[in-house]
Amino acid sequence: MKCWNCGTKEKCFVKCEICGKIISRCPAKQKSIAFCSNKCRGVFKTQRINYEGIEILYKQGMTWQEIANQTGISKRAVGRKLKKLGIESRARLPRKLGGEYNNNWKGDGAGYHAFHKRVYSIKGKPQECDICGREDPDKKYEWANLTGKYQDPNDYQRLCCSCHRNYDNERRSNGTLNESPRSA
Repeated sequence: MKCWNCGTKEKCFVKCEICGKIISRCPAKQKSIAFCSNKCRGVFKTQRINYEGIEILYKQGMTWQEIANQTGISKRAVGRKLKKLGIESRARLPRKLGGEYNNNWKGDGAGYHAFHKRVYSIKGKPQECDICGREDPDKKYEWANLTGKYQDPNDYQRLCCSCHRNYDNERRSNGTLNESPRSA
C-alpha cells in the first residue's frame, strides 16, 4: 500500500506518545505530537500542566495572567481549573489611573488648563477669597497662580474673580505675569 502524503511505497506508521500504540499516520503530515486517541491527548496535557502547582501559585498571591505566563497555558484555562478546584477568585484591586499612572501624563510639560485641573484635584474647589476674605456661596472662587510656576500646586492662592482679575492686572503691569506655563 502506498502513502498518499509522502509518496513512499509503504504506508507510514508512528507511535503514540503516551501508550506506545502504533498508529497509521504519515510523519510528513504530522504537525504536532501523535496520539492514538483523545484520551491519550488528555493524559499528555494533564502530565504537561501541573494543576496542583496552579493552586499553590494562586494561593501565594499570583494573578491568573502571571500563572498563565509561568505555566505556558492560557489565562482562561487557569481560571477554569481554579473554578473546578473550588477556589474562589480574589476581588480585583482598583487600578490607579490618575496622575503619573495615566498613559497620557505629561508631568511638567502639561498645559495651563491641566495644571489648574491638577490643583483642583489636589486642593479641591475654593470656597473663600484669601485677599478680601469673602465667603459668599453664591460667588465664584478660583485658584490663582502666584509666581508663574504653574507646575507647583502649592503656588496657588484662593481668590474671588474680582481679586483674581486685579491681581493678574497688577502682575501684567509689572511684567511678572507669564502668559503661558510653557514659557515659564
